[in-house]
Amino acid sequence: MKLSTKAEKALQILQDWEGKYNIYNFDKLQTIQGFQKPTVADCCYLMNVKDATKKIINTQFFEIATTGEGGTYALWEYPELEGEPPVVFVGSDGHYAMIAPSMEAFAGLFALNKFLFPEIDNNKTSVWQEWRKWHPDLEELKANYTLNSAEEANDELQKKIDQYKKIFTGSFELKTFEAYMLEMNQHKNFRNWCEYLEANNKETTGEIGGNYYVKPELKTPTNSLIDLSAFIEIIDLSITDAKVITIIEALGITMQANTSDNEYIITEYEDELDLKITFSKDDKGELVFNQIATWKVCKCDYPFKITRQDAYTDVVNKIGKPANYGWKYSKKTRIWRLKNKNNKNYSITIDFKNENLTEIRRFSIKSFDPKNIGVGNFEL
Repeated sequence: MKLSTKAEKALQILQDWEGKYNIYNFDKLQTIQGFQKPTVADCCYLMNVKDATKKIINTQFFEIATTGEGGTYALWEYPELEGEPPVVFVGSDGHYAMIAPSMEAFAGLFALNKFLFPEIDNNKTSVWQEWRKWHPDLEELKANYTLNSAEEANDELQKKIDQYKKIFTGSFELKTFEAYMLEMNQHKNFRNWCEYLEANNKETTGEIGGNYYVKPELKTPTNSLIDLSAFIEIIDLSITDAKVITIIEALGITMQANTSDNEYIITEYEDELDLKITFSKDDKGELVFNQIATWKVCKCDYPFKITRQDAYTDVVNKIGKPANYGWKYSKKTRIWRLKNKNNKNYSITIDFKNENLTEIRRFSIKSFDPKNIGVGNFEL
């Protein structure tokens, strides 16, 4: 594969930086000469397709780098491509995702304090995470520079990234993260293409777009506190039930559930609403409301007049003692088992701020089946 001048420059910048600082976890990063050779790396051996099909589609992939876990980063030169090929990831566990719209963007994203964590992608969660949260080499960096703390390692890493950013912007315009991600939707849908291959063992033209999930804006952003009591009353109700739809849409959320999935989790609005809402399939194969959890900054009215400032004793005075057990792995957690007006079982789990059980840190409401309580997870 002959790289474009832009792609060559981007690869060279990444190659020089990786070789000097060894910041990112590439097991093998190709050289420009490697791309100019006629040999093609086998980047699709992990796909669940027949060998004959692999021989055909393999010519579309040109390896950029590998991970220590056996995953491969590659340029995808699909037949309909116009312009620069996108960068894709194929994991050793059968996971795959498009991660950048071009080699230039791939190199540019590292200058935006991002770290690649492709295994977490579920088409709604970005494969690029803040390095302060996910970077695996901070401890190694700490040791190499004889630093005293993780925070010092973070500061040292920031210096390295600032140096890289200066190098990158000397040759390219650095775009925003969102701009880079949206450019991926100009390419053929990589996920759908992979799924079609595995299901049919043959090539397909596929559709353009859908490589980056763009969450719908909240229709009516909620400024007032959210009443969690309403969610108690919809425990185990279908995702299509009018009460469920009314409560979810009151938050400004438009549900886009795929009923073929075993779960539908609303996490896109954690920053705006501080909520995670989960629907799970019941015994009849129907998605039903299962759980709502809130943490960080409280934007909710808790049920039973519970407040965020309540200690464990305050909560007991309002709803009684918990179900004679706490979470086995945390001395800060207590669980109550209750029934709603429809006689549906649900639990309230509260994580307190400290082991003295003062002040609520996390609060969740979840349905449960008394027959399937995992006793092994609890202290009775």
